[in-house]
This record gives sequence, C-alpha cells and structure tokens, in this order.
Amino acid sequence: MLWIIIMIFSLFLYTILEFFLYKKNFLSKNTLLWSSQWAFLWGSILFIVLIFIIPGEYKPWGNILYIKEAIKHIFSWISGILIFYFLTDQNLNGTAAAHSWNSSEFYYFSFVVPIFEEILFRGIILMSLLNMFPILKYEEPFVMISSLLFSVFHINYEREFKFNRNSILRFIMIFIVGNAIGYLVLLTSSLWMSILMHILINLTGSIYFNVKKKRIRVQ
Repeated sequence: MLWIIIMIFSLFLYTILEFFLYKKNFLSKNTLLWSSQWAFLWGSILFIVLIFIIPGEYKPWGNILYIKEAIKHIFSWISGILIFYFLTDQNLNGTAAAHSWNSSEFYYFSFVVPIFEEILFRGIILMSLLNMFPILKYEEPFVMISSLLFSVFHINYEREFKFNRNSILRFIMIFIVGNAIGYLVLLTSSLWMSILMHILINLTGSIYFNVKKKRIRVQ
C-alpha cells in the first residue's frame, strides 16, 4: 500500500507544485513549471523518492553495460518518430517541440525535463511495478501502464488544453514514444538509455519543427 501511495504522490507532484506556485505568484501566466527554474524543485523531490524505489532486478542506475543492446534500437525508433512528425506536423505545431526555440525553454525541453520524466515514469513507476511483481511472465503490460500515465501527464504541459483531433494524435504519439522508451528499460534494467533516448527524441523534435518554421518564413 505504501508503494502505491508513493507512486500516486509522485505522479501528481507536478500538478500540486504548479498549483501552489501559481497561487503564490511564483509563475507568470505565460510560464509553466517545466519551463521555469522551479522545475529543479520538482526534479529534486523525484530524485529523493527514487532512492526508495522497491528493491529488485531493475535498478535505476545499474547495468549500464547493456548499452550496446539498447543502441541497436535507439536510432530506428528515433527515425520512426521523425517520420511520424513529418506525417503529422500540421497537427503538432502547438506542442512544446514547436515552440521551445531561442529561449531557455529549449534547454528545459531538450535536456532537463526528459531526465525528470524518466525518473518519474520509468524509474519510480515502471521499475516499482516490475520489482513489485517479479513472478509475472510478461512485463509489457507494466510498460503500457506507465506509458498511458506518461501520455495523460503531458496534459500538464498544455497552456490551453482542448480535447480534439490534434490532442488525440498527440496522446497516441506520446503513448507510442513511452512504450519505445519503456522497452529500453526492459532491455537494460536501468534508466541510462531511456534518459538518453528521451533527450534525443525531444532534441530532434525541437530541431525538426523549428527548422521547418524557418524554411516556411523564408519562402
């Protein structure tokens, strides 16, 4: 029961902090928690919670030697994501990837937030579930659960969320990305490669959308 409470607290920590910071006027109307220096408060608490992860086969910072196995898959997955961007870019222009450029948001989006999200979803949540039920033969359902929560969580990043075709496409895309990243955790039993892949996906997404915007302006 304690571990369930810890996972629920970790999942809603971002929402709680952002609500508190808005109430105290620490965040402006145009700034979200993830794109401010207050994101480090969120990440610091997650790092502390990660220390108390359920012990077992999956260890947050262990088994880095499986990096070669993981790299076999990373670039094919990122290529798939870029193809998906290309096919759906008209519907994804409102995402953080399309806006985080020429500002500090780019660094938060590309390098800071991926670390904290991986600690939360593939560390605290996924690894706890995997270590909590080691006798189960199939691990993929836990990856799907963490990916589903990962998709829902991203509503926090929307300045003006609207349930429509575009939001459904984004939800599906994030769910697919979450599954791909979660599979890396199954391959390596650690967070190293999932963090690297998440950073690469956010970085390439930001570059793709903003290079495309510049080309449109030139034309």
